[in-house]
Amino acid sequence: MRQLNQVELVGETVRACVEALAASAPDWVTARLDGGWQRRYGARVDSWRMPSSKTKRVALGADYARNGAALLAARCGTRPPRRGWRNCPQSGSCNGS
Repeated sequence: MRQLNQVELVGETVRACVEALAASAPDWVTARLDGGWQRRYGARVDSWRMPSSKTKRVALGADYARNGAALLAARCGTRPPRRGWRNCPQSGSCNGS
């Protein structure tokens, strides 16, 4: 089993949350996330090659972080909580429950 690097780990975390939300609250996901999310997070992050350029990897990591923050904000209805999903008033976990 190969170890994920930091960028892959952040991207895979966002992908797993989108997948869990799509399974548990498909109408919520459809209403809030456009097709770009499906293209970026439809496949596991480790199933494609990371950019070879450090600058591009840093930019990709920043995109993942922005998307994760936007997902938290959309799910919580406010600015993202400092400590993640557990403190989100509408959900106890990333699965949207």
